[in-house]
Amino acid sequence: MSIVDQALRGNADSFDTVRKLGALSQVLSGEDAVDSVIASDKVLFTMSESVAVAEGASSEQDAFENLIDRAAVYVTVWAQQKCVELCEAGGALLGAKIGAIFGPKGSEIGAKIGKWLGNKVGNTLKPVVEKGVQLIANVAKTVWGTVKSVVSSICNTVANWLGW
Repeated sequence: MSIVDQALRGNADSFDTVRKLGALSQVLSGEDAVDSVIASDKVLFTMSESVAVAEGASSEQDAFENLIDRAAVYVTVWAQQKCVELCEAGGALLGAKIGAIFGPKGSEIGAKIGKWLGNKVGNTLKPVVEKGVQLIANVAKTVWGTVKSVVSSICNTVANWLGW
């Protein structure tokens, strides 16, 4: 059995190795490291969930909820990696523009202050984003469960009505 087959059938070490190889190939192509790991994991995890459902090792409901949870993890990881970076860049840009009122030295000092403030804002936002993502994931799973239940109920009612 190949390493990919092992990864798709739940072997954690194989999964990790294949994910790293996929991410490495993207990074070597010039892609961002965080985005590459997320993209590689997304493909491999979705495939492994599909195999588990096809082989009867997991239900469609469980697989769907696992995919929602994994998507929440992707957003959380991305936010943790990029939130501070983006806030620092925005703060530095804004600080430089405001500081430019006082000349080139003011722009330089403003950029440093802006970057520092951006760092504080980014670190403050990380847990808020994480909590928000988790709340949205929970709502998505609840909505999925409700939709599945309603559709199942309608199908059962129609089947009973038709005498099936």
